[in-house]
Amino acid sequence: INAEYMGVGDKEVIEILFETMLKPEYQFGCLVDGVPRTRVQAKVLEMFYTALLGLYNEYMNDEVLGPKFPRPTFRIIQLFVDEKTSVERQLMRGNEGLEHNKKVLESGKGILVEVRKTDLDPELCRKRYQTFKEQTYDALESLADLFYYQIIDASGTVAEVEMKIKDEMMYQSSLELSPLTFTSIRDIPLASEVVLHLRQKLVKSLDIAATEHLELFQKIVDEIQTNIIPVISFHAMSGRAVVHSTSELFRDKHNLAHALDILSERGYSVCTRPAFDLVPSEEAPGFRLVPVIVFDIHWQRGWHRR
Repeated sequence: INAEYMGVGDKEVIEILFETMLKPEYQFGCLVDGVPRTRVQAKVLEMFYTALLGLYNEYMNDEVLGPKFPRPTFRIIQLFVDEKTSVERQLMRGNEGLEHNKKVLESGKGILVEVRKTDLDPELCRKRYQTFKEQTYDALESLADLFYYQIIDASGTVAEVEMKIKDEMMYQSSLELSPLTFTSIRDIPLASEVVLHLRQKLVKSLDIAATEHLELFQKIVDEIQTNIIPVISFHAMSGRAVVHSTSELFRDKHNLAHALDILSERGYSVCTRPAFDLVPSEEAPGFRLVPVIVFDIHWQRGWHRR
């Protein structure tokens, strides 16, 4: 498969990568070229980083094991050239390889180098470039939320490209927190972790409520359906609704928590706060204060005319 420009499979790439990184000379870091090229490889890279970060968090205060699990640092650079330049460079590499091997065979000195078939056929060079562009960009884009990376124009000379890489590496280093700073704030959970744990808690909470307190749970559902959903429907195009609920159900913090879970499960973002509404008094002229729970509800806005 490699000779036909498509590259080796994900399984083989990952196995070779991890087996190589386990060698003693790479215990303090390594330079990896050509990975990730696919979404599968990108996902494995994400899992690998998460696992290393987990080990760092687990053993950072351990005097013996802590030094063996430093905070992982991944820096990524994507070198880019246009198709014409890429094909020219591939063919040049193939011709140089053939010329080198010819001299080795004639002199009996030196080591033969591998010459790829893709470096000898212009059409295969173009296909290899297209495969690289279609797969690699997509793979890197999937890591955009986890790692900072930059695309560098590699169409210049070797010295020029080398300088761009050094500058980019220095810039990426400036974006990283120092180990001391990172350690100081590490116990504050990431937003993604909070959301994940909340989702797990939400599912468990709703299942328990629906199973063990079905009658009360149904009252909460009915209250939402009767007095909150109509307001949401009326403001559907805006993406926001504010509901002042006088229901005694929601004065209980557990019932209110279930209401929030239900609305969150249905795709709404909700904040609540206690308040008092000033309403006309029924017993005497004037007004009176009524305790309410204010639901500030947001959702994805509907279609609107441009």
